[in-house]
Order: sequence, then structure tokens, then C-alpha cells
Amino acid sequence: MKLIIAISIGLLFFVLLFPTQFFKQRGALGRFNEKKKKLTNDNIENKVLRQLVKLARKLRRIINIKILPEKRFQIKEKLDYANMSKMISPEDFVYLKVIITGITGLYFGFHYYHSKDMLTLICLILGSVMGYLVPNQWLDGKVKKRKLAIRKSVPYVLSLFSILMEAGLNITQAMEEIAKNPNNALAVEIQITTEEMHLGLTNAEALENMALRTNVDEVNYFVSSMIQGLEKGNSGIAKIVKEHAENSWNIRKSLAKELAEKASMKLFLPLLLLVFPAMVIFLLGPMIFSMIDMFSQGV
Repeated sequence: MKLIIAISIGLLFFVLLFPTQFFKQRGALGRFNEKKKKLTNDNIENKVLRQLVKLARKLRRIINIKILPEKRFQIKEKLDYANMSKMISPEDFVYLKVIITGITGLYFGFHYYHSKDMLTLICLILGSVMGYLVPNQWLDGKVKKRKLAIRKSVPYVLSLFSILMEAGLNITQAMEEIAKNPNNALAVEIQITTEEMHLGLTNAEALENMALRTNVDEVNYFVSSMIQGLEKGNSGIAKIVKEHAENSWNIRKSLAKELAEKASMKLFLPLLLLVFPAMVIFLLGPMIFSMIDMFSQGV
């Protein structure tokens, strides 16, 4: 008992008094390697996804599953938001759900066939349901992550856009320069927009398509103002972009505060679970020992 109390007290002091410099160094190192790790994880995920898509397309040749037009439109919309429509089609996504559900069902079904255990049967049912629902959650997470990346990149892109326009470039030339950065989420969408312009779409139509693909409020507001400013020429567009660039930085600060508040709430429960037991033992330990000594003397 004394050993447990001593360990808990030591853990409490470690958490409360350990210097934060170590964590700062680890954070700096993490930021240094963040880009490399992100690219590695994305490559692994894309490789796995490509293999699953190949399997889904083979299954499509064997089994024909009818998809409602409304459902297909919803999936296509989410794939566009996540910038994955070139990699996977709505039909492929539906067949992926069937494959994952089938694999999960076969795995737990095989174990249930040999064990006849009620717990395995529950796992079979829940696993099949989860296998069907998890791809939806995965895609929703991709959409959310993509929109957040676009929101974060809006101030930088608009500031660069404003500088290029003031330097004398027209809207197409400025967008082509911005699109040269493949690691920026909004720059990737701008690249698609410039390609549509070269294919014959008007500037307004290409910008509207970008707003539909991203479905981000900051981009929608910027595009609507840009379309109105196209009638005024480059000088009018440059002024609009400069105003939006200034406003976007204020929005970016608000977004950073919002994310920081959410992060602090997520960290609160783990810290509470880690520190609270040690604090209870630290505060109640001496009292418990005093009561034990008192009762032992009384006996």
C-alpha cells in the first residue's frame, strides 16, 4: 500500500513539476517532421485505397448493385469535397462498403461457426454493421479535414493573389502562379479552376465550380465578390482580393482560437484521469495511515 502511494505521489510531482522545455523540443521536432510523415501516411493510405478500388471494380463485373440517383449524387458530392473523385467513383465507394462488410462478416462468421459463442454472434452483428458504416465515417472525416485545410490556406492564398494582381498580372496568370504549389489545398482547387478556364469555361463559371467543389464559406464569399468584380477589370479584382485577404486573416485568427479551445477541452479529461487519482492518494494517504494507527492502538 505504501509503495502504491509513493508511486502515485511521484507521478503527481512528475506531471506537475516536469519542465515544459522537453515538450517544447518534442513539439518543434514534430513540426519539423510533420510534412514528411504526412506525405508518408498519405502514400500508404492511397496505396491501400487503390488496391481496394481495384477489388471493388472486379466485384462490379460479377455483381450488379443499383444505386439510387439521390444516393449517388450525395456520394459524388462528398468525394468532390474530399478531392477524391478522380481516385474513386460513387459506384466504387458503394462496392467498397460491400467488400468491407463481407470481410468482417466472414471473419466473425467463421469464428461463430466453430465456437457457437453468443459473444462471437454479437461481434458478427456489430462487426457487419460497423463494416458498412465505417466507410461513411471515413469519408466524412476526409471531407472535414479537407475543408479545414482549405480554410487554413485561404489567407495565404489571398495575400499572394493580391500581391500578384498588384504586380500587374491578370486573374488567369495570378491563379496559374498560385497553382504551382501542390501542397496547398486551395492551390490545388485553383489549379483545377485554371484548367477549366483553358478548356473554354469563362472565369465566372470556373470560379463558381470551385465554390461548389469546396463548399467552404470563405471561398464562397470570395468567389461571389470576384464574379462581381470581373466587370471592373484587374484593378477592381485587385482591390477586392486585398480586402478579402485582410478579412481572411481575422477569420484565421478566430479559427485558431476555436481550435485551441477544442484542443484544451480534449486534453482536460486525460489530464484529469492522470492527475486526480494521484491527488486523492496524496491528500487522503496520511489520513488513512493515521486512522490505521489509531484503530491499531485502540485494539
